[in-house]
Amino acid sequence: MTEALVPIRDATLWTRVHGSGPPLVLLHGGPGANDYLDPVAAMLDDLVTVHRYEQRGCGRSTAGDHNDVATNVADLEALREHWGHDRWIVMGHSWGAALGLAYALDHPDRVVGLGYLAGIGIDRAWRPAFEEACRTRRDLPTDPPTVLDRELNRVVQADWTRRCEDPELIGRVEALDVPAVLVHGTADLRPSISARRLAELLPRATFVSLPDADHVLWLSHPDATCSVLREIVGLFAR
Repeated sequence: MTEALVPIRDATLWTRVHGSGPPLVLLHGGPGANDYLDPVAAMLDDLVTVHRYEQRGCGRSTAGDHNDVATNVADLEALREHWGHDRWIVMGHSWGAALGLAYALDHPDRVVGLGYLAGIGIDRAWRPAFEEACRTRRDLPTDPPTVLDRELNRVVQADWTRRCEDPELIGRVEALDVPAVLVHGTADLRPSISARRLAELLPRATFVSLPDADHVLWLSHPDATCSVLREIVGLFAR
């Protein structure tokens, strides 16, 4: 296992690399959270070389002078170049799934496959049911063990929302020639409607529903999540 701070333009990003085999990068959620994907990495690092990092302004990474979706995509591409990979598997959770999609749209030739875990798609159809559940339920699932920078979350999330309102986005998604597997738990407070719609738009996508799993799939249903993720990696790494 190698841990390093990598200078990327105006920021320094905390990174960790472990495992062996074809390269895979894991993207944590937020925006504005620190990395919490060690349990996911442990499910896969005998199959692939797992790259993890904390996005700018998160955890052990410095903020730099600017933060938006394009900057995060550029950071990810700079890390690919730093690690010397021609192409890699991109897998993200929650906001990290959105970042992975944004990266694939901008750099499709660099993506072997896209793993999209508990993402919220590119529309807001999921939002009313989520807000209602947060208001009325007492048994809310536990979020990933992380610290959230709320201002960073607000800024980057607002930029992602603006991107989703771009009338050209659907056409770009429909033209994305990258295999993708979208995984969503049936007990996720963020319902799967928007992720399913995204899967229907993507030309090479498969949607996988995990019964009774919540937003943090690997904590609520570790065995089922491990099985699905290993199948995804096996599919992409062939």
